[in-house]
Amino acid sequence: DVLGNFTRLPITNSWHPGVIESTGSGLQWRNEAGVSWALTPDFENGVLLTGPDCPYFNNASGNGKSFILVIENNQVTGFTFQGELYSRD
Repeated sequence: DVLGNFTRLPITNSWHPGVIESTGSGLQWRNEAGVSWALTPDFENGVLLTGPDCPYFNNASGNGKSFILVIENNQVTGFTFQGELYSRD
């Protein structure tokens, strides 16, 4: 289960706490700054792929940045995004 609240510590701005939530069409990340973007699960590779609505999406290559899942004892305990760890609250 990847749904829930996650936080990057230390929190230095409202982009660091957020939630992975289910939408009518899939998953999304929404931070406390009110910015959200689509996530596409790729559990086989242990990642959630960001969509083109992500502010960090690389349009030149057509590739998004991944949320790389951190799994301990078969549970998602967090993810890394752009080299920063976000832990489950």
